[in-house]
Amino acid sequence: MDLIINRVNGGKGLWEKTGVYQDAIVFYSEEHKGSWRHDFDKLPFKGSLKIEGKTIFNYVFHDTFFEIQEVLGSGKLSEWQEVKISRIFCD
Repeated sequence: MDLIINRVNGGKGLWEKTGVYQDAIVFYSEEHKGSWRHDFDKLPFKGSLKIEGKTIFNYVFHDTFFEIQEVLGSGKLSEWQEVKISRIFCD
């Protein structure tokens, strides 16, 4: 699994309009040649990463940890793994 996972908070424009900083998970994979941004507003947050409609990863983001599960080529699911993510604050 070659995913880089970041939690991104920020957005000065949104803050000025709504008083809320956007919260998102951003995934990047060299193997799959792509990046995905999933916005969320509450935890836990569950989702899937898809390429051309095919799920490649499932994930759950809890308040203090992140779990991910890979969908293997055979269609079987890997075990859930707890992974570390970085947090980025931006304007």
